[in-house]
Amino acid sequence: MKSEPGLAKLQAFCVSEYSDENIAFFRAVQNYKGADNRAGVGPEIIDKYLCKEAEQRVNVPAKILKPFENSSAAGSYEYIATRFDGAEKEIYNLLRTDTFERFTLSKFSPELLSEHPELGLVVEGGPTGAARGVLQSKCNSWKDVVGCDRVLLWVIDRLGMKLYSVASTEQGSSVTSMPMGVGLVGRAARVGGIFFVDDAYETAAFDQTADKASGYVTKAVCSIAIKNLDEEVLGVVQLINKLDGAGGDGGLFTSTDAEAIYDEQEAKVEEAMQVFRSLSQAEWKQAMKR
Repeated sequence: MKSEPGLAKLQAFCVSEYSDENIAFFRAVQNYKGADNRAGVGPEIIDKYLCKEAEQRVNVPAKILKPFENSSAAGSYEYIATRFDGAEKEIYNLLRTDTFERFTLSKFSPELLSEHPELGLVVEGGPTGAARGVLQSKCNSWKDVVGCDRVLLWVIDRLGMKLYSVASTEQGSSVTSMPMGVGLVGRAARVGGIFFVDDAYETAAFDQTADKASGYVTKAVCSIAIKNLDEEVLGVVQLINKLDGAGGDGGLFTSTDAEAIYDEQEAKVEEAMQVFRSLSQAEWKQAMKR
């Protein structure tokens, strides 16, 4: 919000959603505060964004708009530096939360980072932080819907060479990777299908390293490829250890569980996965260190 290129890109995103009045107002107020002649700038802000007849009236509480009901010509306004502070604060909070979260999941976010790498990319914040939050929430939802012990979500990198675990129902889980085609999740990603394993330890493709390190025992596994509308594989959802009594399947996953995952798939999940898919190899290495 303090970067001019960032604000410009955020405004372009808002324009694409036909909802740019808030960001336009915010930028106009910034300009007003820095103007030598505030009386020459302030009237336009009142007439365009705040008064009853404003063509792009901002969405803030009525008590904040009440002092600006009249147009600049009909009202009596003193154009001091703090004139619009109340409305500015409300709009800033809207932009910082709702608008910015949607921005980070859009095509405009990677474009900004490509054009201005000096703005940086922080995995636990910024674009991937918001995307991971979306995917983390979805993993928890899938876990409840299917009735299993754990859910992991893997994303294929933009080169199609590796899979990265970007979200999990396990708190504090770190980003790990594996080559495409390797293991149970790699197989599902490579062929774009669904694979059921009733006993992981009896399957040659299962790597027991993580279990041996943690003491966890993986039994039943269901690996489900996630695709976009163009049938491109974006990643894999991995369901682990069906709970006894969940669905009456005796602790084993079935096609009903896979159907439940697809039924729960949303556009915002695909958008969040695409944010991760846009990362460079250097950015993935940074993520792996966290």
